[in-house]
Amino acid sequence: MAPGGSVPSSSTDLLALDLTGPKNCEVCRRPANCFNFGVMTCDACKMFFRRTMLLNVQYQCRRNNQCFDENFSCLKAPYCRACRLVQCIKVGMKLNLSAMLEVNNQKDDAVATLIESLLYQDARREKDLITNFTFENPTLEEVIECKQLTIVVRDPTHEMTSSDWCFFGAYTAIKFLLNLHFMRRLSTRDKTLLLSNYSSKATLLFSAIRTMRAKNDKMIKPDGKDFFIEFLSKWSDFSLHFTNRVRSMLVNRLIDLEITNEEFILVTVLFFCNPVLDELSEHAVTVLTEQQKVYSSALMQYCLLQYQQNGPSRFTDLLSLCTVTNKYFEDVQYLYWIFQFHFHVKYKNLVSSII
Repeated sequence: MAPGGSVPSSSTDLLALDLTGPKNCEVCRRPANCFNFGVMTCDACKMFFRRTMLLNVQYQCRRNNQCFDENFSCLKAPYCRACRLVQCIKVGMKLNLSAMLEVNNQKDDAVATLIESLLYQDARREKDLITNFTFENPTLEEVIECKQLTIVVRDPTHEMTSSDWCFFGAYTAIKFLLNLHFMRRLSTRDKTLLLSNYSSKATLLFSAIRTMRAKNDKMIKPDGKDFFIEFLSKWSDFSLHFTNRVRSMLVNRLIDLEITNEEFILVTVLFFCNPVLDELSEHAVTVLTEQQKVYSSALMQYCLLQYQQNGPSRFTDLLSLCTVTNKYFEDVQYLYWIFQFHFHVKYKNLVSSII
């Protein structure tokens, strides 16, 4: 919480405080105007530090770790990531979500720990999506049963089709959901029911937040290309209204909400814990009800810490995202059948089993 009781408004860093007068980043010496992770830094160094720490990336310097010595030029961005990370730590940057949430009691600390864990898992999911791929064609059941797949580092020159991105986006989303700690308490049948119902929606949510972070208002693939326009532009029967809706609805809702990373990941897992699905076992209903309460409580606590008296209304606004996601999924289902039968797009087993 900011001095004087005010709450910072940044959607990416709760320690961001507006200051007057020109300031320089303590890491790279470029202009900066707020504190990030306890240190005055520019946005570029803030994002670099957070991404590096969450992904636990290791770098090596090719210049004997001297990139930030007295000859370092402030006229250009630091190009050595190893020395840049060392400098971040040297000036005192710390990735401590508990501190970011201004922890005052054990309940706040538990919320902070939960969010930090989820953000870390999500960062790993995104890294896998961007850098890896598999040419195998697993079913949902095989993924749930942890069939050993050959995962390779994706060749940047390999042209990924929309179908490829759909498949691997779904695969990484499912792996993220399977790694939630409570999933080990469920039977294969219950896992299959849950993932069949929600993993495609999670994939769409992950795509939407990635698009928002890229400052785009129309759904894009991880390579930056438009997800739908290549097909929609060839099908004149689609109205302009529908075309714009299917490309923008979910992304625009996230933009309107100015949703933070913390809110997004809590909402995503909260929606997943649906105990009212038909045919779930009694045990699964009990587990999911417990987890729904945990994530719901964490989201409310976060909203109260971040928005104070406006916390409850913020919580309600975030829950409204469920309705938008469900409606958007209906549009995508319709497109799936059009693409499959009119354009003869071939989808892998995993995609076919969740849409």
